[in-house]
Amino acid sequence: MFTIGLTGGIGTGKTTVSAILRDLGAEIINADLLGHEVYKPNSDGWLEMIKAFGRGIIDDKSEIDRKILGEIVFNDPEALNLLNDITHPKIYGRIEDQIRIISTIDKSSTIVVEAALLIEAGWMSLIDELWITKSSESNVIKRVQERNSLSVNAIQKRIKSQMDYAERAKYADVIIENDSNVLELRNKVTKLWQIRLATYCKESRRQI
Repeated sequence: MFTIGLTGGIGTGKTTVSAILRDLGAEIINADLLGHEVYKPNSDGWLEMIKAFGRGIIDDKSEIDRKILGEIVFNDPEALNLLNDITHPKIYGRIEDQIRIISTIDKSSTIVVEAALLIEAGWMSLIDELWITKSSESNVIKRVQERNSLSVNAIQKRIKSQMDYAERAKYADVIIENDSNVLELRNKVTKLWQIRLATYCKESRRQI
């Protein structure tokens, strides 16, 4: 089993790269989707978040309003750390469970763990190597505006709240530049997939 961690800043194309890798045969574990389970009404995570941030973060359906919560945590580093302390261990456990299930079904699987905060959350032990996506700030702002209709100021706050590229790159085995079109990105990722998978298989045989 070969496990790739896929991370990168907001708007750098992680989800697109993840979709390409799925097409190439990878099993995808999306940490953000697993994180939604932590926010479910009356779950342990939901209760802890309300205790930490108050009932003002929930809507009339008793669901946590991610936009309201985002306005709190992206303007207060201590609040963001508190949220991460609540959610990260719970998401880690769910990722670990998914890896275990996939490996039980097929030990030769290649798994991709897509997670924006993979490094910051301390999840490196779950993966064999790390791929990161990178884009210019202008492209990031354009993509996020098209996707989420956020203001430039709001997007820049999210960018600044994340680990910067230079620090993230220290952990990377592969860096994927994503400042062109989807076709070029697909070709780039396909070549990387072929090279890295072949390298991993060769190294595994050597270890045996």
